[in-house]
Amino acid sequence: MSVFLFPREEPDRILRINLEYGVFYFQVNQWVILSVIFVVNVCL
Repeated sequence: MSVFLFPREEPDRILRINLEYGVFYFQVNQWVILSVIFVVNVCL
């Protein structure tokens, strides 16, 4: 219900911030996964 208290442009800004965090989080995850795979390959 509190969403309706925001001005009209506010949800768009929140959505954009969440999207940027999502992209950043995905990129970090990608690097972590690649690093783990690389380390496992080197150790084996």
